[in-house]
Amino acid sequence: MDAIRDLVNRTVGLIGGVRDTKSHITMQKAKDGAAISVSLRLIIGQEKNVAALSETVSARVREQLAQTLGLTDVPIYVKIVGITDAAPIRKHRVV
Repeated sequence: MDAIRDLVNRTVGLIGGVRDTKSHITMQKAKDGAAISVSLRLIIGQEKNVAALSETVSARVREQLAQTLGLTDVPIYVKIVGITDAAPIRKHRVV
């Protein structure tokens, strides 16, 4: 599940307008295998449309899960927990 969480966080982090991401991956046993769902809590910039950004995030995460892991029909729940006008925090890369 850590690999899925890392993939989701990396994918969402590349989307413009997203300031912070917290993801939660849930696995449940289903009759035809394991059922996975993704819950995202986002802080976004005020310059973005909330509905459009939520759709973009869902689509990109769904696309990455399908391409990278072969997971399809994964429910993705996006919750916007904050809107900020602060500049995004960029971590310095250590070489």
